[in-house]
Amino acid sequence: MTPCHSDLHCASQEIGRVFTPLAWAKWCCVKFGIQDEWKKGATVFDPACGQGAFFPALVSIARERGELVRGEDLRRFSGVETCPSDKSRFLDRIKSEYGLDLPESNFV
Repeated sequence: MTPCHSDLHCASQEIGRVFTPLAWAKWCCVKFGIQDEWKKGATVFDPACGQGAFFPALVSIARERGELVRGEDLRRFSGVETCPSDKSRFLDRIKSEYGLDLPESNFV
């Protein structure tokens, strides 16, 4: 399969890409109140979601607290990723690891 131009661009930009560790994302979500606000109804936007750390952090924290993650919660999370393969890997990973279907239309 030949990658699209965007994936070729992504491959050429590997230097400088930063991936937030899950533990750090969880810390940020708790420390800055993102988790609590999301569960109260706020929309969370990840402007550079990459392969995703912040949404898994939100789900992990909710589950650790015994909170359900419902469809309405999923609809209030969106992000931007310029690399199509990262977006696909992210959505696939959320489905396989968490059993959740994020609305693909929320991610560009």
